[in-house]
Amino acid sequence: MEAALPAVVVEAAEAAGKTTFNLPQSERALHWLPDRHLCDRYHSLHKGSQTYSSYSGGDDESIKSVLGVLLLFLLASASTVVSQEKKTSQPTFKYDSSSQQTVHGPVIDSRDFQCPVSGAIWLHITLKTEAGPIEVHLGPAAFMKQYDIKFRKDDNVTVIGSKIVFEGKPAIVARSVVIGNDTYNFRDSSGKPLW
Repeated sequence: MEAALPAVVVEAAEAAGKTTFNLPQSERALHWLPDRHLCDRYHSLHKGSQTYSSYSGGDDESIKSVLGVLLLFLLASASTVVSQEKKTSQPTFKYDSSSQQTVHGPVIDSRDFQCPVSGAIWLHITLKTEAGPIEVHLGPAAFMKQYDIKFRKDDNVTVIGSKIVFEGKPAIVARSVVIGNDTYNFRDSSGKPLW
């Protein structure tokens, strides 16, 4: 048994061009909200300074979905902040011309990986020197690919670069590398990157 809608509600619905509701009357709760003018998806109806709203309470799932998306967004934002804090806490090494040296030797290994010195994907080579193996930080992998710079195992190279110590091991930040008759410059004479 359905109760009839108040005449004010019917008049307002007709004025708004609505002749039907999406929900059956038995599932609808009509509320009078004084001094509020709502226009929402619950089919609020306005008449003067009074608003009649039909609301079934069936959109709890939509609210939960929105709250879930917000929670995921907040968690993603928090993880981004944490990862940025980790990146800034990594040691940074500037090219120091006063520690510049030259090393010679065959290439033992050549790899692209996330550089612990710069934090970006860089090409690294490991040289076999008289003092033992030494890792050489060349530059961004994209820069190397752009100029088709490749190093192969057993290539005899000469590296001019700034000596650093990373995690207790000697390493070189390269300014230039010579392979046979080819010279590859990664930094200018002051150590400024060329990429």
